[in-house]
Amino acid sequence: EQAVILPCPLLRNSDISDPTLWLRKFDWGTLPVKKPRVVVAHGSVHSFSGRDYALNEEVTNSSNNQISLEELDTDQIDYIALGDWHNLKKISPHAWYSGTPEPDRFDQGNENQRGQVLHIEIDRGKVPQIKTIPTGKMYWHNIKFDFKNDNDLERFERQINELTEGRVSRDLLRVEISGGLSLAAHQRYEQIKTDLENKLLRLHIKGECEKAPRDKELEQLITKVEDPLIAQVAAELTQKLELEKKNNAEQASITRMALCELFRFAMKT
Repeated sequence: EQAVILPCPLLRNSDISDPTLWLRKFDWGTLPVKKPRVVVAHGSVHSFSGRDYALNEEVTNSSNNQISLEELDTDQIDYIALGDWHNLKKISPHAWYSGTPEPDRFDQGNENQRGQVLHIEIDRGKVPQIKTIPTGKMYWHNIKFDFKNDNDLERFERQINELTEGRVSRDLLRVEISGGLSLAAHQRYEQIKTDLENKLLRLHIKGECEKAPRDKELEQLITKVEDPLIAQVAAELTQKLELEKKNNAEQASITRMALCELFRFAMKT
């Protein structure tokens, strides 16, 4: 009763046609003079690109359903509500993408504006007044963390707690992991991951935290007087690992794994 809605929906998944095409031949004289006119259209107006963190690559929107706003008689239209681009985007004073009411992917930097709706005040022949209203209840986080020593475990937990602020089942976390920990610390790291999987909506780990016996753990093996065979094998593997670190990273990884298994076996016996 208060406005004229001009729908331009997406009719099929793959279509090169402009969904607003029909408006170019529309007889505007058939519409009420005083009622504001709102075009609701699904399509792209620029070649926006985003980052799909699941694939870890750049994703560029296709040319399907390209909307040529310059072909529309904007004097006859008061507002164009655009859909397709999932981020908040002002195209012109009269045309906006509102984005999604909930964030739908991990943070993409300064251009990341998801989790809102737009409140628009429209009068015929005037520039619309736009206000954003936050609606998002989910939080998406994307961080990098490098474990340099066992003390970093506490910093890792603290950083995640600061991000999630005690919330349960409302956060999604993607972590790029690097570095390494001792065997004991790595066990704690695995427990932290399990706890996070129970607490978060989603936990996505990229990369790997290496585990290897540290000096005290190696000393436990090498000085295992009650089992000289384990002590001898541990000493030989330790020497072998020191040489391989400089010359053969792949073989060093295998030797490090062998030391981990030896430590696990020795601690059980």
